[in-house]
Amino acid sequence: MSRVLCLFVFLLLGAPARSQQCPIVRDYWPTNGWRHASPAAENVDSAMVDSALTLFATLPANVYSAMVVRHGYVIGERYYHGKDSTSRYELRSATKTIVSILTGIAIDRKLLRNVDQPVVRFFPEFASRSDSVDPRKARITIRSLLTMQSGLTWVEGHGNEYLGYQPNWPVAILSQPMQADPGSKFNYSSGNAHLLSSIVSRVSHETTVAFANENLFQPIGFTLPLLEWSTDPQGVNAGGAGLNLTASEMAKIGYLFLNNGCWDGKQVVSAKWVADSHKNWSNPGKGSGGYGYLWWLSVTVPGAYAAEGHGGQYIFVDPTHDSIIIVTAEPNSGGDDFEPVRTLINPAMH
Repeated sequence: MSRVLCLFVFLLLGAPARSQQCPIVRDYWPTNGWRHASPAAENVDSAMVDSALTLFATLPANVYSAMVVRHGYVIGERYYHGKDSTSRYELRSATKTIVSILTGIAIDRKLLRNVDQPVVRFFPEFASRSDSVDPRKARITIRSLLTMQSGLTWVEGHGNEYLGYQPNWPVAILSQPMQADPGSKFNYSSGNAHLLSSIVSRVSHETTVAFANENLFQPIGFTLPLLEWSTDPQGVNAGGAGLNLTASEMAKIGYLFLNNGCWDGKQVVSAKWVADSHKNWSNPGKGSGGYGYLWWLSVTVPGAYAAEGHGGQYIFVDPTHDSIIIVTAEPNSGGDDFEPVRTLINPAMH
């Protein structure tokens, strides 16, 4: 066989094609910015979308931004209360979802073995403490944290009572008494998410935000300034809240998951992780559609799921309609009103 023919066979069979690495095909990728289209061009009712965006301005939640993406094109975008496309918003608990994605990337990169690794082994400074003796703590796994089933005592909204003046947040979180066996009961906890951020930082030997920039944010087209993600006293980026993104950046996160972790020929996070992330792993209780790996499953839209933050921060991913909906609001306004999406935007898509 000639050298040229050998080279041809290698290129044909031995070198994986770009499409094989990441088989999602789009007519463009919004790495350098979103393209816009009319709702009608993407088979969406224009009047209903406009009504929803107008209604957002009147809600008590003090909505700051709303953005609708269909088939990769922005078909509706509105800013309120002096905000614009450059404004960054505090995601509150939607930060947890970003930490989940980074956990998946760490597993993809072989920095973590799998979701069944025990958590305590990542924190040797805790193992020697007297409050580590409950044998159930040794059974807390990465999966337990991702599904809010660690069993550790935590009342969400009272984090300062657990962490105030504590120099080592992971130790303070792990030192809480067990209220249930790991994997047995849902209990929403920013502490669980902060343990995950700490683990990502420890196994990658860099800050969580640096790991995110290199492995998640930059591949989809942006770099987060370091000060846009708050830290604990040890400099670990907060896992439960504290991340600030623009509406466009939030939409890119949603679009990455809408495309099964693929972005312009590169598998940023594995398709398996994306699929596992929105499986129903735990039950938050009545009125919930279920809970995945720090993603909330939709009650009203089959197959849809969302990153949600207190006060009205949403990254809503709807694979059935190939759409993403972003909402941000004043976190302290007390509102979590997502009703225009349910009643106007989703029904507008054909």
